[in-house]
This record gives sequence, C-alpha cells and structure tokens, in this order.
Amino acid sequence: MIRNIANSLPTYLRFVLIVIFLPAAHAEDTRKYIIDPSKTSILGISVSSKESEIVSLLGKPKLINERYSDALDTNFRGLHYDGIEISFGDGEMWGLSCKAKKCKTNLGLKIGDSKAVVVEKYGKGNPPYEGATRDSLRYPFEGCDCYLFFYFEKNRVVEISYFFDYT
Repeated sequence: MIRNIANSLPTYLRFVLIVIFLPAAHAEDTRKYIIDPSKTSILGISVSSKESEIVSLLGKPKLINERYSDALDTNFRGLHYDGIEISFGDGEMWGLSCKAKKCKTNLGLKIGDSKAVVVEKYGKGNPPYEGATRDSLRYPFEGCDCYLFFYFEKNRVVEISYFFDYT
C-alpha cells in the first residue's frame, strides 16, 4: 500500500521522501570513542556477565535487595559488596558501580588513577551529559546503548561504572 502511494507521487516528492527517510533507515552510530564490550571488564565483570558468574568472582554479596518497578514493569535485584553495587533487571545487568580501591578495568585502570591515564588508555572520551553534576568521561559500547563511565574528583578516578540506557 505504501509503495502504491509513493509511486503515485510526483518524482520530486519521491526524492524528498528518500532524502528525509533514508538516513533514518540506515542510522549510523555517531558516538565517539566506541569500545568493544566483549573486550572490556571491571574486576573481570563484563556487561554480559550473569549474576552467578559475578558471585563466583566476588563471593557472596553482603546484601541482596529486591524490588519491583511499576514504571518499568520489571523486577530488580541488587548485589552489594564493599564499594561495589551491581543491579539486574529481569536477569540482565542494568548497572555496575565500582568505588572500592580494588576496582580496575581489564586495561589496568584503577580507582585513584589520574584523568590523564584514562585518556591515555581509552582516548579522549565523551564529555559528561548536559546537566551532569559530576566530572566524568564516558565510552559507549558498540552494539548497545551502554557505556563505560569514569567519574572524577580533583582529576582522580573515584568510580568506574557501567551504565545501561534501557529507557
């Protein structure tokens, strides 16, 4: 039906439709400093790690909390360790926040390292989101709306995290 309507339009209108809609059909990821999620980890935890794998790596959590979100129609489960919080929604990782001294990435970047070391190992990164209240650099993962974040205080890493934009 849409094809019949398009074919009945004058040539110039068909051209306008192609120019307007073709880029949307072949959207290109314009984020900068994209990294491969399969080669990235924090304490050996990748964005695709399952809860059982994390418990094998880190041991039994100090606290596990569970809640249901009406807004997202999802069950959430949080694993809490000293300086480490990992959240899951319906069995999939939704976030990881690592503030403990032992937190480090697969490239050896750790809590306390300078912003210059982050840039040296990961590139310039994307600046904080507009309106952000903390100094940070973010590195998008290829293939998902997920990010590796580094948060800074006085140009030193104070938190390394994964952020998943499932909204």
